[in-house]
Amino acid sequence: MSFFHSIRASGLAALIFLVGCGGRSIGGFPLAGAVAPTSKASAHKPSGSYGDLLYVSTKKNIVVLTYPQLKTVATLPVYYAWTYLCSDPHNGNIFALDGGSGTITVYAHGGTTPIATLAVPSGYQVLGDCAVDPTTGNLAVPTDGPYQEEGAVVIFTGGQGIGTPYSGKKLRDYEDVAYDDSGNLFLSANIIGRRALLEMPAGKQDFTPFKFVGRFQYFDKMQWDGSHLVYDIAGPPTASLEQVQVKGRYVKIIGATTLDHSGGSGLFWIYDGSVITPFSGILKGFRRAVATWRYPQGGEPTSKRYGITRGEANNIWDLTISSASSK
Repeated sequence: MSFFHSIRASGLAALIFLVGCGGRSIGGFPLAGAVAPTSKASAHKPSGSYGDLLYVSTKKNIVVLTYPQLKTVATLPVYYAWTYLCSDPHNGNIFALDGGSGTITVYAHGGTTPIATLAVPSGYQVLGDCAVDPTTGNLAVPTDGPYQEEGAVVIFTGGQGIGTPYSGKKLRDYEDVAYDDSGNLFLSANIIGRRALLEMPAGKQDFTPFKFVGRFQYFDKMQWDGSHLVYDIAGPPTASLEQVQVKGRYVKIIGATTLDHSGGSGLFWIYDGSVITPFSGILKGFRRAVATWRYPQGGEPTSKRYGITRGEANNIWDLTISSASSK
């Protein structure tokens, strides 16, 4: 594991193949609707004129940068030790998940004042990741359940309103989610202590596991790159993104992208022919950087920006791209 702290990393060495697990859905729980909370956001207010924006969460704040220029234009507050990020690919809305309290703050593209807050059902406050369905705008959030032994994926229809938790039979430790271009939801979770990759097909309410062909490792995050499911094999000094072909109920690795000097942070974002992830080098004063690499070519970084954080304890936690509405 690198210096980028991640509570999601585990000692599992392999992703074991699993079959024959049925799923079940759980009915919705009422929760508070969207409200407009107060914010201590930076007085400087970026707008859509900046084009695409890169959001990077740290222990102290969320840094907003122009992309691909990587120039800081604003900072947003964080309220807990870790904040997960994801974005709506159509309108650029940013979802900032307070990993400890269960609060989800929503920002419009370039906005510094929240446009809404969402809350997960009672008992599911420990959040782990998020993803937005490009076909519906639904927000999927994996959570730990009561006593951290159960859990669910809470789905907010259209990224707003009341969230509904869904769980699969015998599933535990819900961690990572990703949608493909057709609205199929992929989930990383445990089944009786063994790691599994599962799918909730578009329009369905049950999770079913894949059969793995060949070697698979435990992964820390995943994303759909337009053609394949991609996950990160985290671990210093170099990260590797592995492309997975999904065919029926079978998945297999068909390629890999090595990101030199990436540090193996276990987080990344693929966008417009590039991948963004933290850079392994640290400057004096513990100033950390994010960098970009060509995707899927990898190799040496094409650009980097130091000064995203300052201080030994202020680590980079997550990142996402907010696409300009004009794209």
